[in-house]
Amino acid sequence: MALPFLDPLATLARFAGSVIPVDEHEATPEQTAAELLRFLSLYRSRRKWRIRALIAALEFAPLAAGRKPFGMMTEAERRAFVVARLGTDDGLWGKLAMGRQLVLLAFYGLHRSDARIGFVRAGARPTVRSRLARAPAPGVR
Repeated sequence: MALPFLDPLATLARFAGSVIPVDEHEATPEQTAAELLRFLSLYRSRRKWRIRALIAALEFAPLAAGRKPFGMMTEAERRAFVVARLGTDDGLWGKLAMGRQLVLLAFYGLHRSDARIGFVRAGARPTVRSRLARAPAPGVR
């Protein structure tokens, strides 16, 4: 039986639910967490352990602020903690706030919220298509 505190997918899902800035998600926190872990598995790096350590630290970071571990908090407590402590770029809290950027990268990387935020992929933008049509052939200056 796996401990829920040591499950990176569960930790990231709880964190994603607290970080994603909309109430009605186009992707569930679990889908966002799975996408982040999938993204991390795509490349090899000797420093990838830092991201894994960050995920584990997110679970236990509230203890440093005198609060319960992330997994034992309610959704409202988690959101309040993220806003209060991880809304900075300073010091140790700033290092942990990098987890927020990773979750948002995975959430927006799923491209399910593109219509709501008005994002159009580069190849589908009219200005890009017209520039590509006028571009010289490869190797021509």
